[in-house]
Amino acid sequence: MSIDESARLEGLLGDPGRVPGRIPWEESAGRIGLELPADYRRLVDVYGSIQFGGDLSIWVPSGRTAHPGYPNGFEGFVHDTAEVAEELELAYEDDPDEIPHPVHPSDRRRVRDGR
Repeated sequence: MSIDESARLEGLLGDPGRVPGRIPWEESAGRIGLELPADYRRLVDVYGSIQFGGDLSIWVPSGRTAHPGYPNGFEGFVHDTAEVAEELELAYEDDPDEIPHPVHPSDRRRVRDGR
């Protein structure tokens, strides 16, 4: 997504109504071996974690975890994303009509390893 497309999306979403916490993006490459895309970082910097229509969520790295003993920050973000991707992939395999689109990336290593 280009900066113009990001600005267009922000125009559609409107005022976020709050200022989300700062994410230390400069640490992502060293912590998880991945620099997250600029358009994602911009969206998160403006809106934080958001949900569209109860079906699509934009997750963010967080300094806290909902599960004691689980990692937080960038490591927790990768852990949680990989866990949900695996659950969605299994649900898709069990009932393709439940999730109308294949789960991507189908190679879960990409999510776990940041590749």
